[in-house]
Amino acid sequence: MIKELIIHQWKSTLRSPNLSRDRRSNIFIGILIFITILNFFFLGLFMNDLLLEFYPDKNPVTLFNGFIVYYLMVDLFLRLMLQAVPGMSIQPYLHLNIRRATLSHYLLMKSLGSVFNYLPFAIIIPFALTNAGNQSPSYYWTIWIFGIYLFLLFNAYLAVLFKRRALDKPILEIILGLVILMLGLLDYYGIYSLTNLSASLFANLLSNPLFLLLPMTILVLMYGINFQWLRGALSLEQMERSSRRERSSLKGFDFLDKWGEIGIYLQLELKLILRNKRLKQAIPGSLAMLLLGFVIYGYEEYQNMTFFLIYMGIIFIGMFMVYYGQFVLAWESHYFDKILTEKIDLLQYIKAKYRIMQFSCLILYILLLPYALFDGMILYVNSAVLIFNIGINATYLLWTGTSNRERIDLDASYFTWQGKKGRQIAIVFMLIIFPLLVYLPVKLILNEYAGIVAVGIAGLIGLLLSQTLLEKIAKKLERIKYEMADGFRERF
Repeated sequence: MIKELIIHQWKSTLRSPNLSRDRRSNIFIGILIFITILNFFFLGLFMNDLLLEFYPDKNPVTLFNGFIVYYLMVDLFLRLMLQAVPGMSIQPYLHLNIRRATLSHYLLMKSLGSVFNYLPFAIIIPFALTNAGNQSPSYYWTIWIFGIYLFLLFNAYLAVLFKRRALDKPILEIILGLVILMLGLLDYYGIYSLTNLSASLFANLLSNPLFLLLPMTILVLMYGINFQWLRGALSLEQMERSSRRERSSLKGFDFLDKWGEIGIYLQLELKLILRNKRLKQAIPGSLAMLLLGFVIYGYEEYQNMTFFLIYMGIIFIGMFMVYYGQFVLAWESHYFDKILTEKIDLLQYIKAKYRIMQFSCLILYILLLPYALFDGMILYVNSAVLIFNIGINATYLLWTGTSNRERIDLDASYFTWQGKKGRQIAIVFMLIIFPLLVYLPVKLILNEYAGIVAVGIAGLIGLLLSQTLLEKIAKKLERIKYEMADGFRERF
């Protein structure tokens, strides 16, 4: 029976209108995946040389084993953010004479096809091939690879359990991201070494095949927990109750009522973000980018490159703002006609979106503060960039957003190219160029510290002029709103 369900799923995928409609996007994404795998392969092939270059006095295999636990935590973070939880596809089968145990096994088997389970092997396999026979027999390396695979499957089922039980709440990704960040800092300052624990754990797989029982045991336990929970939850009534609980969980923004009319619009914006897959995934996506700070800010040569720090600050602090802001009005393209029929104060409507972008930048700035422990210059640069983002870049995104006519698919993935054209790429490029155009002339005339201050002052000027600029944007929207509505009516 499971085989028949898999055949049905395969036919459903082949017959999906999205497959032919997004053919160019799929080809482009396929090329990107191929290039990524190729890069990973060569990275694994030359991993020994890279590790010896950075750590000449340490064993490359030990170093590699030490980073595996960190990869598994980041992998879990990305799964919570991006991995789909199969469920809706089996609803048509619930009223048929099919055992719920069979449907539960089928859903759990679908998790085996996730790209997260196999992408790491583009690095792991070539790394194992270059080291096979050097320190351990070749078949021990096969056990080592299989052991890592079992841990990846454990992550897959753990993510499914979390997302089903917690209704896909972003707080999980935030907590896990903070845990990874704290463990990284503890490791960096020698307070607690998770890398040593990881190195010892996976070294055992290379020396004692019986140690494979550990990942096998925890995988079987996690599979069993998922199976038991799924078997009890697979009913139309239970799935409807879960859907109602998810909807009711989004009603907790009543505290914004005290902000008056703009508070009402803020509530609507927050509910839009948390109720739709594409926007909701942008939250943990932005948080995941912050983990790159260990790579960027951890090396002294990067800390001395102020130009580069401004560039990265714009990206880190403005990640969510850029994703949300480039389609700031198009997110409501499905019901934009309904908005036109309502008596809406367009200025307050625009201000609510402006506040969302400012608030997102402030949160990401706060989360970046621990990186100032690497170098105080990071704090100065990020503070100037924060002011520039909320003063100038946010207003620029609102202005360009009123020219968007592309209907947006809110159910698409965070990584989809639907709705993205050369215009969006140009907008993002200009967001990065603006602060650098302010910084470079002042640096050449005075010094780099004056350049950083100039970036902050430019942002303050933007904040002082924000009321006037928002009024102009509202007037522009009033003038062209029917043209936008006509563009949004076109199906993608």
